[in-house]
Amino acid sequence: MNVTADIHAIYGDSEIVIALDGEILEGEFPIRQRRMLEGWMAIHEDELMANWKMLSDGEGYFKIDPLK
Repeated sequence: MNVTADIHAIYGDSEIVIALDGEILEGEFPIRQRRMLEGWMAIHEDELMANWKMLSDGEGYFKIDPLK
């Protein structure tokens, strides 16, 4: 089984599932919000990967700061 590291995000009525490599897996976002999400993902790349590893190992996860 091939499992992709991804995040799920909601903005208003829009939902998106985006792989940590930036590929959109499902849904869509308004372009401005998608770019902000992609920027946030780039800033927090190491934290996102650490969370993915922890979740894959059954160890839970930690909160990552939102965009401010």
